Order: sequence, then C-alpha cells, then structure tokens
Amino acid sequence: MSEKKQPRKYFLSQISPYRPLKVTCPVCTTVTVFSSHIHLNTSEGSIHINNYQCQSCGKIETSDENHPDGVRVGLEKLCECGGQFRSDKNIFCPSCQYRKSEENKEEDKLFATEEEMEQLSTRHDEEEMLPGYKGEENVKETIEEESDMRKLFNALRELTTDGTPFKFGFSVGGKGGESFFDEGLDKDMQYLLYTWMNESLAPESNYHATDYELTFNGNTIDLECSASWGGWMYDNLHTYDEIFTSDVVELLLPDLDPDNVNLEELPLSFECTIDENGYDFSWGSDSLDYYDEETEENYDVSLDELKPQLEPLLNDNICDFDSGGSVDHEGSWFKRISVEPGEVTVEEFITFHLSFDIDEF
Repeated sequence: MSEKKQPRKYFLSQISPYRPLKVTCPVCTTVTVFSSHIHLNTSEGSIHINNYQCQSCGKIETSDENHPDGVRVGLEKLCECGGQFRSDKNIFCPSCQYRKSEENKEEDKLFATEEEMEQLSTRHDEEEMLPGYKGEENVKETIEEESDMRKLFNALRELTTDGTPFKFGFSVGGKGGESFFDEGLDKDMQYLLYTWMNESLAPESNYHATDYELTFNGNTIDLECSASWGGWMYDNLHTYDEIFTSDVVELLLPDLDPDNVNLEELPLSFECTIDENGYDFSWGSDSLDYYDEETEENYDVSLDELKPQLEPLLNDNICDFDSGGSVDHEGSWFKRISVEPGEVTVEEFITFHLSFDIDEF
C-alpha cells in the first residue's frame, strides 16, 4: 500500500488481470477491484472478456466485443443511467464517484489505435490528476495495489511445506474443459490459479490437457507438467487399412487372398506404446478367430507364435501415426496407439518442466 500526495490516473484497459487494483475508497470506504479483462477458454475457442466503466455512474460492465478499426475502448450499449461505458478513462469510485473529473465523459470514437493505446500505457500510473476532481478537497488518495498472484503463491507455499506437490490441471474434450485442484485453496485462490493456468500455463502446452505438480525451491516455483492430446476426439486420423496391410494379413491368414479378407471383421485388438527407446505391444487376446464368408471356414490363429514377426511389421505401419498435435518443449515423450476392430486411436504424452521466479509477479 502506498500513499500518494498527488493522485495519479489509472486507466481500466491498462490494469493487468494478474495485478488488479483493489481500491478502498477513502471517502465512502467502498472496496472495488479494477481489472482490464478476464480470459476464458470455451468449446468455441479462446475469448477475452473486457471490462468497461460507465462514465456517468461508475458501474462496471463486461463485453467480448471487438472493433474492426482498432482496440475497442467504448461500447455502443449505454448504461441504465444513460452513461457511456469506456475503458480509456481514469477510474473512479462507482459508489460516490470519488476521483471523477471532467475527463470522464462520452466520446464518439469507440476504438483506439495501437499508438493511442501505447500513449495510454505511458500515462497509466504516471500522470498526475488535474485539480478539480470529485472529492479532492476531502482526502488524500490511498490506492492499494495488491499482487494477488503473490497471495496465491503464499497460499500454495503453505500447502507444500512438507514437500508434497500441489496438484492441479485441466482436461479438454466434449463441450469444453474441466479443471481440478488439490484441496486447501479457497474459492478466491482457486479462481486466481484457474486464471494463471489458462492465461500463462495452458499456452505452454498448446492448450492440450495438462496435469501439474507444483513445488517451491526457495523463491522459484517448479512445475512438472504432463500434457496429453489425441484419443477418441481424433480417431478418424488413421484407418484400419493402414495397419493391416497385405504383408500383415498374409502372415495372419496365409491360406487366404489378402484382398478378399474383410478387415472390419478381423477381431484383433492391441495397444502399442512407442517412445525414444522403441516399442512395446500389449495384446487383447492370444489368438485370432476369423470366419471367411467366401470359403465358409473358420480360422483360429495362435498369435503367440506369430508375435516375433508380427510386431515389427505392425510397428513399421503405425510408427508414424500421430494425433494431430504437439508441444514446443523438450521432455519425456511417448505415444499410445490403441486398435480395436474397425477403430484406431492415437494419444501422445509429454512430461516437461517449467520454472518461474516469484519476483516476476
């Protein structure tokens, strides 16, 4: 907390969501948290929800609207009081309007250029307010700028003092994603962790489902990250025909013409794990039972005898299968290819390390 003899201007669009301004009005003691935006990942993509303040009554409004000509700083929608919502004006108390001045007014222009946003950034927390703002004669301004991220890290440090990592993460799929957290954080801290995870951590794994184990090393946050992608969501990337080529079918059913074998009726299932060291197969059955409609004969094939020849052939066919994703980090990587009759799914996994200096927050 810092007391400033001459209050400075703070512009809503320039207040970081990681370091929001938590302000106690020195006139009416109303507590308000000001932040530029929040970031959400939805089933339809990543969106920013920006905050705007009514220049008349001070109400905060949210919107995800963009502007075709630049950065949106004003909304076409008006407040219930008739005021205009803007994010490029000096903030003021929404309860008693302390700090409101003649500058808090409606403008025709609803967007700002990159140059104008840069100028606003330069003025933010640097330019002193001019005399004549509301409440000037009553008080000296006290603005409490709290690093909520520091609060979060302090809470996490307390939960990991015994060396046990704090685990959290998110999954993707279906109509959206789900997040999980170990017990110990209250709802406010969970929200901060969720925001940090979505804003900063998720891009490190290209928004693939990721599990995190957090520990502290002095003033450093260490994260072991385990990301995965693929699976049933992308099961149409590879087909049964790519696996059971003619040389594989000839090995399994040497008495039949490979072109006449109905692969969809071939009841063969297995999982193959491939990493930097090679491959490993896990079979659903030790035998293959295939009925050929053309010859009207049933073929019972023992797989155990064929595995030394079969597995290298299959690996050659599937080693290049991927799941349509990647992560730009080095780490321990492997992929798992699951094969069921008529269905092929590929999942990829990587474990990598991230470190953060608390002083950066």
